[in-house]
Amino acid sequence: MVSAHYSTYRYGVAAVLAMLVCAPAARAQDTAPASSTSIIEAAGPKPGDNGKRHLNVEGKDKGKYACFGLVQFDGAALKTTLDKKYGVGKYKVTGLTLELARSSASFSAAGKVNVYTLAGKVDAAALKYPLDLKGNLKPALLGSIEFTVSAKAAGFAAADADKLDLIKGGKGAAIFTTLSTGGVVTLALAEGDSKVAATWAGKENSQVAAPTLNVTVTKKK
Repeated sequence: MVSAHYSTYRYGVAAVLAMLVCAPAARAQDTAPASSTSIIEAAGPKPGDNGKRHLNVEGKDKGKYACFGLVQFDGAALKTTLDKKYGVGKYKVTGLTLELARSSASFSAAGKVNVYTLAGKVDAAALKYPLDLKGNLKPALLGSIEFTVSAKAAGFAAADADKLDLIKGGKGAAIFTTLSTGGVVTLALAEGDSKVAATWAGKENSQVAAPTLNVTVTKKK
């Protein structure tokens, strides 16, 4: 016959073990700023500092100003940081959100901006507006951002954040692999509406953060 004391102890240990087995792995948040940004116009990348400080997306209704944005993230740098922080092979990327610092310019116009992932590291100098959706770059749509014109004063000092979950629905699964193997992630932001004129901070903007990947890492047991 089992004593009540032993029975209580046995079930208590079992409950603790069950909690340990079922407990979710610890999660942590890291960020990766863009390694490069470009504004791609009909003649190619926009020259000068404005093409580096800003990331504009303007639809075909904007005529000669029509353009799309290109953003690249260095997976090697991120992998080095994560390996050092968590240990090689002791984590996996389970969440990825693109964050853009938005501000209204005099030419801003509300509308939809589509976000695509492109195959591999892309040479911005080889691109021209509009984005070729059927070419060798194999653009894969990750989602869309509804750009709105801020009621705040114009300028990046009044910037708001636009965010897009790149993993929602499993569409960004390939990005996991690229980041975990130290490759380059290339995103293209192109018009979803022909009237849109969206402005975000580029890599070399001195007032607010460059485009950033917010990375959720799950530590392996």
